[in-house]
Amino acid sequence: MNVRKLIIAILGLSCFPSPSLPWNDTFIANFILKLYPVLKAQGNIWFLSQLMTTQHTEHLDRFIKRIQDGSGEAQYVWNNRSDVRIIRTASKRNSVAFVLTTGPDDPVMHVHSRVMTGRHFYFSVFIYVPKVHDFREIERLAHLLYLGSFANSMVYYQQPNGQNELAGTEQFPHFQMINLTDFTVYVRRQFQKVMSANQDVAGYKFYTPLRQDLPHVIKYHDKMGRLQLQGTAFRILEDFIDSLNGSIAEYEMPRDNYGYEVVNMKEVLDLVRSRKIDLAAHAYALYHTDDDLDKSYPIMVVKWCLMVPLQNSISTFLYILQPFGWKVWCILLLVFSGLLSLDFLRIFLDSLIFKELRMKFPSQLSDAWLEDFCHIICITAPKAIKVATLKRFLYYATLFFFSFFLSANYTSYLGSFLTVSLFRAQINTMEDLIQAQLPVMIIDYELEFLLSEGFHMPEEFGKLIRPVDSHTFVAHQIQFNKSFAYFVTDDTWHFLDEAQKHLKQKVFKFSDICFGSYHLAYPIQMDSAVWRDLEYFLFRTHSNGLLQKYEHETFQYAVAAGFIKRLAETQEHSSAGLEHLRLLFIIWGLLCGMGLFCLVIEICIHKYRHYKILKF
Repeated sequence: MNVRKLIIAILGLSCFPSPSLPWNDTFIANFILKLYPVLKAQGNIWFLSQLMTTQHTEHLDRFIKRIQDGSGEAQYVWNNRSDVRIIRTASKRNSVAFVLTTGPDDPVMHVHSRVMTGRHFYFSVFIYVPKVHDFREIERLAHLLYLGSFANSMVYYQQPNGQNELAGTEQFPHFQMINLTDFTVYVRRQFQKVMSANQDVAGYKFYTPLRQDLPHVIKYHDKMGRLQLQGTAFRILEDFIDSLNGSIAEYEMPRDNYGYEVVNMKEVLDLVRSRKIDLAAHAYALYHTDDDLDKSYPIMVVKWCLMVPLQNSISTFLYILQPFGWKVWCILLLVFSGLLSLDFLRIFLDSLIFKELRMKFPSQLSDAWLEDFCHIICITAPKAIKVATLKRFLYYATLFFFSFFLSANYTSYLGSFLTVSLFRAQINTMEDLIQAQLPVMIIDYELEFLLSEGFHMPEEFGKLIRPVDSHTFVAHQIQFNKSFAYFVTDDTWHFLDEAQKHLKQKVFKFSDICFGSYHLAYPIQMDSAVWRDLEYFLFRTHSNGLLQKYEHETFQYAVAAGFIKRLAETQEHSSAGLEHLRLLFIIWGLLCGMGLFCLVIEICIHKYRHYKILKF
């Protein structure tokens, strides 16, 4: 709504006669305008309760005009619309909110909370418009601010004797009302917050589920029977909460239907969304934020792809053809073309000089070219062509020069291919996966996320999807079951890849079949009081290289706890054998068959000619 609508609403409310104003607009205006140079607000947002009477709204237009003149900023007003979000409007940057309410049960409180979603840390003034007759109403109103994490907000109210009061809340370690009427006390309190690097939560316990979630959270008992907690995400969160002077406490969750403790992230997200926990130690990437659930500053950006088994059993049948790259064929054609050109030039010049050779030009040229072809493919020519010895020697020297380097190049390449198995028919694309008919395992709630992202999978690929619960998925994945491909983010892949890095031939690979990139972050309540502190702490974590350190240590802990094992070599490497020679015998058999076929044709033609001669 714009200022014109605001004025119309105020004029409509002021049409009714009313007695004296029960709240002191001058006191509030003087207090707020002193803060504006520090707040550097870029707009004033007004939330007007529809339960107010004309007694409450008397001189409201004068109050708004005074705030506008003193701040010089634009004015916005809401009364009953809760579908708009301030972060999606022109006033998404720093703003001051004024909430005129009749109590904690006033609908305008819900409107303000929803409209300011994602901006609860902005400065808000809650003006309790009736005179206070029951102080419990103020306590309930302050407690509502505490539950909504309005840490930088205050409540104005007026005592029955006309005394003006300002109250705020302390978030940690528990709810506590504080008196902010003394302006110097308020400024000193805010200055101390700014100067300290982090908040002091005074021993506040941050409850979070602690289930098995490799590599983010690892829960096990050491040799002495003591409970140990490790993991990349857990270690970072533990350091962060230590810096706040807080502690981590486990939120007890029942085991799954199979009696295991593998984390179910859908249940964890619901705990955060219902505000049963402040944040979760189980960092996660595959979920959407909403009005109650947020993501912390990203730990990293992860790709969501398929890990697929490698095909390590390879046939060497076609190895003999592999060294024949396009360069080799180009050199062969170049040499052959050179020999043909030289023979043509030689025979053509001879026919020009010696007239008796002109009639033999076609036959000499065909014989010479046939001999060149025979030399190129390393077989004996049908008959020798009588040419000058020096010329033929030069031809043979040229042919030997090229063939020597080609033979050396071929044998070198072939030896390398037989020693190191390079040519594998691997699964690299979705078409390869569909052709191989390899089932793809995915956690059931992650399949829901994939479909919600609008990914249109091919029908053949959809038939290969196998949605399972989180325990079944993890059990197959950490055992490297090659019967399936698996959906995995690359942070988890780095952890799993540590188990096979030492192998000469790995069991799985991170394929190029990907479904997007997402932010790996901690699930956290929307407008959490520690969101900004966690953001700054993750900045320092990235710059200090702690993430890489914790990733390496987490794998060592997981191996020690028995959750994963380093894969052992199960195959003895042997020579390639003679399978690649089968192709040579096949080619030799085909050529012999072709030669026999040509011989039969020639014999038949010869007999037919002989029969025709005898007949006539």
